[in-house]
Amino acid sequence: SDAVVEELVRHAVTSDKIEIFAQPVVKLPSRRLVYLELFARIRARAGVYVAAQRYRPLAQHHTLQTEIDHILLQHVLEVIKTNERRGIEVGYFINVTTQALRDAAFLND
Repeated sequence: SDAVVEELVRHAVTSDKIEIFAQPVVKLPSRRLVYLELFARIRARAGVYVAAQRYRPLAQHHTLQTEIDHILLQHVLEVIKTNERRGIEVGYFINVTTQALRDAAFLND
C-alpha cells in the first residue's frame, strides 16, 4: 500500500539506508568497463527492493525525493573516491530528479 511504501521511504531517508546499485556499461566486443550508472534503491526486506517507479511519486509528494537524491550523491562520491584510489577510471551516470538539480544545496555538494 502507499502507506507502507511511504513508511519505507521515510525510514530509509531518516536512517540513511538508501542503497546504491551500480549498473556497469561496457564497451563491446572487449567488454571493458566504460561507465557506471548509479541509482538509489529502497529495501523493503532482505533481497526485496521497492522499484523507483513505485516510491518516487510518493517521495516527491512528501518532499523526500530531493533528500533521497542527496543521499545518493553522497554515496556516489564515496564510490568515485574508492575507485580513484584503486586506479579504476570510468565515467559515472547518476539518476537524480530535476528537482534535485534545481536545488542549490544539492549542487553545492
